[in-house]
Amino acid sequence: MSVTNAISGMTAIGGLLLMDRATTNYAQILAVIAVLVSAVNIIGGFVVSQRMLNLFKKEGEKDYSPFMLIPGVVFLVTCLTRPELLSAVSTVSALLCVSAIGALATMSSANAGCKFGMVGVFGAMTATMVSLSEENLMQAAVLP
Repeated sequence: MSVTNAISGMTAIGGLLLMDRATTNYAQILAVIAVLVSAVNIIGGFVVSQRMLNLFKKEGEKDYSPFMLIPGVVFLVTCLTRPELLSAVSTVSALLCVSAIGALATMSSANAGCKFGMVGVFGAMTATMVSLSEENLMQAAVLP
């Protein structure tokens, strides 16, 4: 399920980029629909995946999920303060999404894979939204 979230992340990024480059109203509407549907699928999919993984959690097992906020904060700060590193953030985000797919292959690493996917999609979305024009950024911010 988290694999499709990574794919929906790419659809959302494509929609955001189309919003910024669309020359017709039809393309703009299609971009908004793509971002809306992708956002619903991403958020809902990761929540459901995490709940399913929590069902298999062993008693006494430590949860290090809050530490996954650290790379998210690093991505956010980097995107907002160092625009020359946007391509690096996008590349690391893509690698996190790919590693998430690999980690989801086994039960022992599935929880980490879900977290990698969340951070990867967040980084890619942040890097894309920072590069949008101000008008389209405001439009994208009110969508979800």
